[in-house]
Amino acid sequence: MYSVGLFSSWCFHKQTRTLFDCGDGVSQSLRNGIFKIDRVVLSHPHIDHVAGLVSLVGLRSLTAGGNDKPLDVWCDLDNPWMSKFVKLVQDLNPQERLKYKLTFKNIKAGDSIDIGGKHYIKVFKMNHSSVYGSLGFCVCQESKKLKPGIDPKTVGARIVSGELKQVDVMERKDIKLFAYTLDNSGFDTEEIKGVQEVVLDCTFLNESDRKEKTHASLKECEKVIMEIRPDRAYLAHISPRYEITYGEFLIWNKSSGLWLKDANVSFEEMSKQVSKELSRGK
Repeated sequence: MYSVGLFSSWCFHKQTRTLFDCGDGVSQSLRNGIFKIDRVVLSHPHIDHVAGLVSLVGLRSLTAGGNDKPLDVWCDLDNPWMSKFVKLVQDLNPQERLKYKLTFKNIKAGDSIDIGGKHYIKVFKMNHSSVYGSLGFCVCQESKKLKPGIDPKTVGARIVSGELKQVDVMERKDIKLFAYTLDNSGFDTEEIKGVQEVVLDCTFLNESDRKEKTHASLKECEKVIMEIRPDRAYLAHISPRYEITYGEFLIWNKSSGLWLKDANVSFEEMSKQVSKELSRGK
């Protein structure tokens, strides 16, 4: 993942081979890893989230790798700004010049993208700019669990005896694996409640720096974390005004409840660094 406010944001989810957003520089960072991407999912048409798509599309055809591997790009094609950008990508990389099939597919809030292997991506609405809007994404895995009141110790024997049927004792309870929420100034946290990992918009470390509510703050991220209770949260899209020197994003771990740069940095050290950046941003 790479994310710096105004400049570039993208996140490659290795487990599902999905690239969320496609900011500038993604191809240079992933190099041959661009052939591991099965799909690109775009949240909104701000240039720092889509600019890298032009080079990604072209390089997948020009460089050595799986040149015949098709690529799907999911985005809100009904958004006039997104449709203009898609046309630009197609004009610069016409299908007849590509060695693979490139397909742009339309998505809306409430849709689900089937990505195989009992996995799907749930699309939900987020608040952002009034002109562009923004979509959030949650990677889910189909799963079932015992219905309330069913004794796990005796259920096997009861099914074997014919007293119960499998369909009667199980209920659908999908697992929320990963969520991506760049960019936003708020969304319904029920969409990702209980998710294992989440990327959150944390543009403003100091809430007073925000002139209009199009992006989230550190304080709001803490509130979201307390509501959704993820195992791990990545706070990204931090404004370059803070001159962050310890990385592009902060990490919060459920097990420790601490903000961490990495496993070798203590909470006290990180707290001092964040306080320093907050002061610098005033």
